[in-house]
Amino acid sequence: MKGSLDQVASLVRRETGIALPASREDALLTALRRAAPGTDAASFLRALADPAQGGQLLGRLIDEVTVQETFFARDVHQLRVIPWASLRAWRARGGPGGPVRVWSAGCATGEEAYTLALEAMLALGVSPGPVDVLGTDISAAALAAAAAGRYGERAVRQLDPGVRERYLTRQPDGRYQVTAQLRALARFRQHN
Repeated sequence: MKGSLDQVASLVRRETGIALPASREDALLTALRRAAPGTDAASFLRALADPAQGGQLLGRLIDEVTVQETFFARDVHQLRVIPWASLRAWRARGGPGGPVRVWSAGCATGEEAYTLALEAMLALGVSPGPVDVLGTDISAAALAAAAAGRYGERAVRQLDPGVRERYLTRQPDGRYQVTAQLRALARFRQHN
């Protein structure tokens, strides 16, 4: 079992760059059980060789081992470093006419990418077009959630209530839907 689990950890590292040391063995086993209930590491590795299910199994394991902790306005001090006022002045002076491009790597379920789009809208007063936020993540499940743009109370808790009301629509189920205006500035792609 130990040798097979080491092989699974090596596979995760090759595919994602995420190193899972021996101290995280229990976490890897838990992820493996969630990705493929009823299998151990050896049978998981054998199942990966099956062209019909191998890719899906690997994708589920990657979804389980990637950290997807995110929320709107996370790491505000980092957001404040972006020189939005300088970008606005530069554009007003006739800077290149193309969009301002921002990349949110490891965007998980999209809250941080949408936060960047929101910051751009608030600072630049933009309509969709001059800003292009690209959110990337390795997890297909996280990207699907990002594209859907629906979030619970915990994800939006840091947003100013007025901003939340303007750019997120409260749904009957209590969740928040990112408005079309904000969604038009963000796109999501799979990338490691």
